Amino acid sequence: MTLFKRTIVALVVAALMLGGTAYAVDPTNPDDECVASSAFIANIIAGFPELSLTVEQVQALRDAGYGWGEIVIACSIAVNSGQTLDGVMALATDGAGWGEVATELGVETRAFGQYVREIIGRGGAKVRARHGRKDVDDAAAMDMAQGRFGLDDEDVQAMAAMGLDGQDVLCAVSVAAASGDASKVRLALELRVKAQSWLRIAEAAAVGKDGIVEKGVAIRNRIEFRKALEEQIKAQVRSQKEAHKDEDKGKPEDPGKGSGNGSGDSGGGAGDSGGQRQGLSHGNGHGGGSGK
Repeated sequence: MTLFKRTIVALVVAALMLGGTAYAVDPTNPDDECVASSAFIANIIAGFPELSLTVEQVQALRDAGYGWGEIVIACSIAVNSGQTLDGVMALATDGAGWGEVATELGVETRAFGQYVREIIGRGGAKVRARHGRKDVDDAAAMDMAQGRFGLDDEDVQAMAAMGLDGQDVLCAVSVAAASGDASKVRLALELRVKAQSWLRIAEAAAVGKDGIVEKGVAIRNRIEFRKALEEQIKAQVRSQKEAHKDEDKGKPEDPGKGSGNGSGDSGGGAGDSGGQRQGLSHGNGHGGGSGK
């Protein structure tokens, strides 16, 4: 099983262990898509300052049929090769896969974040043709969340265990960044696990979809914000775990759990759980941001 597949399996297992529900950004839901689009645009512009991108340029690539993850990959190749973004897109338009484009321009896979690097390494005519657009978008979202907002693997894994996918994670931290208040990430996470749309969440944070791009490109007191954001995320994860424990206490005991061979079964269970946690820990790499 590949690293990327192990990571996805581990995240799903973690979600089940904490009783989380996978919500996932729904591209067919306008209330989700508009905020996810704003989050990607804001972070792509901020993540690749060397390209001096505008909202219109990024949106034009999207309108041309490229996924958000593909746009992130193309920008990363451009920055790391010294080539123009137009030049990179021209090579991709000619039918070369992103891995092939990177190789042709002398960009090594280590220039990408961990999640994108795993996908890029597989090559193929088009990354999305083999892996699906959502997988590519999620990989890029995870790398941007880690690189731009300073999240570590533990933070990302914890939010995944709450049932959030890569784009959810990026939306949550982007809403908080646009508000200028790190504590708003807790509000975003609380509402998302209650199945609220991202547009409603952005409005509840007094940001709205437009504010994510307008205010989310630059983060004031970046180091301080990152630290505060991490603290808020960890606090929310603790709250979720405690809430789940309280729910479990109220559930009737499983009649199938007897005491006959309890110690042996318990030992096996603990081993399985430990193995799952071990897989989760090693499934994620240390993403290098948006590929810089």
